[in-house]
Amino acid sequence: MSTPYQSVFDALLASVEEDDWARVITEGDMEILNQDLIMILNNATENFLFPRIDIDARDDVQMEFTNTLTFAEIYVLSVLMKYEWVKRCVASWRVIKQQYHDNDFQKSSEANHLDKLMGLQKLAKGESKTVQNNYARKKFNYAEFTGGNVLEEGSYLEVTPLLIDDSVEG
Repeated sequence: MSTPYQSVFDALLASVEEDDWARVITEGDMEILNQDLIMILNNATENFLFPRIDIDARDDVQMEFTNTLTFAEIYVLSVLMKYEWVKRCVASWRVIKQQYHDNDFQKSSEANHLDKLMGLQKLAKGESKTVQNNYARKKFNYAEFTGGNVLEEGSYLEVTPLLIDDSVEG
């Protein structure tokens, strides 16, 4: 059974507000939106450290994962996609450049504005680490990876999941 990309895209779109994505009117606009989301999904799958399902088995033409993803995988991918989207927004000149003059609104300097955006990026990165750590700690029968092999009669191989270290900058 397969999982359509739209399941992951819907989870992402529920957590972000993007003006460019809201302007989808024509079939051509939808194609551009889907290609944009697929590129963000590709980046997100590269950052999903230890998925329990093969998320690389997918078909970009049919826009679906070959395997059935659980809500946990969909959620982790949507958070990772949000992080990739935030990184792109912070790097965008339209976001970095303040769009109003000081006499329109009393606001901080461009440097402070950029600092706040970079703080948002760091927050999104932290959220992506948290959801992956939570995903890694959920109970899972790791013996399925060994074809159900057991160490002794009736006891499955136990594996402690590797947690993402917050102290390492990357």
